[in-house]
Amino acid sequence: MNKFNDVEFNVGDEIIHIDGRIGTVKSICTCERCTERGFHEPYVEYTNGDSDYVSTYSAETGFPNFYKIGERIFKDNLMSLFEMYRLIDQYNKEIIDRQIAIERLEQVIKDYK
Repeated sequence: MNKFNDVEFNVGDEIIHIDGRIGTVKSICTCERCTERGFHEPYVEYTNGDSDYVSTYSAETGFPNFYKIGERIFKDNLMSLFEMYRLIDQYNKEIIDRQIAIERLEQVIKDYK
């Protein structure tokens, strides 16, 4: 078990990152450096294949990049559905802009040949 600011970590705990990735704590670092800092960094493997450590910085700043760690839910980090839909619209516009740019570049390449 690893406890920091009333947040406990255990191997097997579910982690939900604010970007939507869901993962599991696979191990908790017990190296000398982590011990000196006072926070043993949990190693997380996400279902999409990504992996990462929950950093000391994240712990010191109140875990702002997480919705859930183990049994703890960070309500202040929860994004509203409105915010999520707004982000989806923003990303869709960016995708369209990039598709247009690709089409223009393809035409330039075609004209160059």
